[in-house]
Amino acid sequence: MNPYSLVCGAAAALVVSSLASAQTFGGVNYSNLTPFTISTAAQTSGGAEFATLSCWVQRSNGTIEQPVFVQTSAASATATGSDFVVRMTRTSATATNIEVRATTASCDLYAVLVGHQQGRAAFDVTPVAAPSTSSSSTGFLAATPSTMIGAYTAIVTFEQPLRVGAAAPVLDMYKAVSFRFLGGFNAGDRFIYAVDTDRVG
Repeated sequence: MNPYSLVCGAAAALVVSSLASAQTFGGVNYSNLTPFTISTAAQTSGGAEFATLSCWVQRSNGTIEQPVFVQTSAASATATGSDFVVRMTRTSATATNIEVRATTASCDLYAVLVGHQQGRAAFDVTPVAAPSTSSSSTGFLAATPSTMIGAYTAIVTFEQPLRVGAAAPVLDMYKAVSFRFLGGFNAGDRFIYAVDTDRVG
């Protein structure tokens, strides 16, 4: 998986980014690239699994920063950048909050990507009563972010579907999720989105 293809937007998107004047949710997208094969999936994940994920952050000027997730509790891990924080917190058996928070006025985040092929956590978007990847049980996907503070439009994209062994992918579990912030993401801006995370191997 090439993280830069997931995080970096087209130049046209950077032009649009200057147009947002209030927080708006631009919806959820799915990029069904070649599936990645895993051996196992289980319902429970937490701070230890989150700490195995990578984090790529792109600013509007194109620069990339890669903070490292550090486990902060049994249920959470935090990646601290030079002027932003990305935090994952398990809140229930089927929900994890992913929070992005800017800490300086010059932060100007454009996109954040969380996930990695070798990471031990994945994102399970299975709605109730829908087909589900073997052993992943029921997932969860928030219809909208629980928190949006700032003047930006947020777009969520799930990247690279998973499959267990030789089974065909069900398109309910993904290896990465990205958040794009059109309009700039600066001091005081905050974004929280909930999705189920499963432990994978």
